[in-house]
Amino acid sequence: MQLGFSKRKITPTTACNLAGFDRYRPASKVHDDLYAKIMVAENDNKRYCLVACDLLAVDRLIVEPCKKKANELQIDVLNITATHTHSGPGGILDTAQGFLKGGKDLLGEIDKPLIEYIVNEISIGIQEALDDLSEGKIEIAYGKCANVGKNRNSLAFPGNDDLWVCKLNNKSSIVLLVNFACHPTILNDRNLEISADYPGRLDQLMADDHKMVMFLNGSCGDISTRFTRVENGFVEVDNKAQILRKAINALLSASKTVSDIHIDTKNVQIKLAAKKAISLAEAQIKLNEAKEKLEKGIADNLQGAQLRLLENDVEGAQANIRFIKNYQDMNDYQLTIPMIKINDQIFIFIPGELFSQLSNDLQDDHTHFIGYANNYYMYFADRYSYDHYGYEALSSPFAKGESEKMIEIIKKEIKKWRQI
Repeated sequence: MQLGFSKRKITPTTACNLAGFDRYRPASKVHDDLYAKIMVAENDNKRYCLVACDLLAVDRLIVEPCKKKANELQIDVLNITATHTHSGPGGILDTAQGFLKGGKDLLGEIDKPLIEYIVNEISIGIQEALDDLSEGKIEIAYGKCANVGKNRNSLAFPGNDDLWVCKLNNKSSIVLLVNFACHPTILNDRNLEISADYPGRLDQLMADDHKMVMFLNGSCGDISTRFTRVENGFVEVDNKAQILRKAINALLSASKTVSDIHIDTKNVQIKLAAKKAISLAEAQIKLNEAKEKLEKGIADNLQGAQLRLLENDVEGAQANIRFIKNYQDMNDYQLTIPMIKINDQIFIFIPGELFSQLSNDLQDDHTHFIGYANNYYMYFADRYSYDHYGYEALSSPFAKGESEKMIEIIKKEIKKWRQI
């Protein structure tokens, strides 16, 4: 197998607002740069490209022009993912139409020059990775990393500590792929500095021995540092990255070489029913109730994660009102779920924020979920979130039970591959 790598800076060079929290946040300065990290693999006369961007998410505005460039460069399969940092720029998603129109305050107005800049850097990076192609070696390891993330809605629910690491070598570089599920939201809505959060700090910590760490976020729709972090600043960003680095190094000490590589790919088409809007009056009642609970929590001097849960309920109720005001009356959404099988390792690329509660039973040392890939449908929440008026369910365009339906289809596709 031939491998090639590139790392391109995509930090905004002009003024921007930060995306990911329901608050106006003009960036004050750059704390650490954002990158697009690119890997190209050539095997059996086919070329596969993976791009990991330090961004909140990606959708057609970035993916489609990058795919056009990849086709020109004879790339057969391209997947573009985002780490989901909430301290990166807004304006990179299509908020002019569709269900994301209701999230314009959260995601920003479309910034065409910024999108063109990011696309151009990714395109240059793909060419650089092709130019870097040389005989490669792959080692993999799988284990756990505790004390970084937990289920952010309740400590009674299981989290997701699964950690998959892949060490890639070619003649000039050593690169790490890291698949781990946790929201990069250590830096909260008070932060005004551009940052890749803990995945960016992990890249810095591993820089002496590795060209780059490509962080592939997993099923982290319900996983964050809400119950594990001590504070919301850069000291805690470093603390969590240090924990992850230690776990990665421990796994690498017992990594296994992958040989006789065979790659299979397929795109699974899944139709999910759209969520129907409730009345604006009913939604306003829910918002008022959430605000009253938050005010009581503040009066009762609640702190930290407990107060954040109440804030989350208010944000969810506000998201529901935005959804209703921008309701598109869609019947369904047609999703494309790319899947890649490398020997016995299967990777499922999810176009949004999947709950670990839904994928935990499928995820193991041979099956891995990569979120924020190729498109952004926001949350794939479980039935419990809908029943309890959860922020994630209120922010989802899908009807209750549709995420479970998607998982069942993916489960059947995995089973088919395992039987071959």
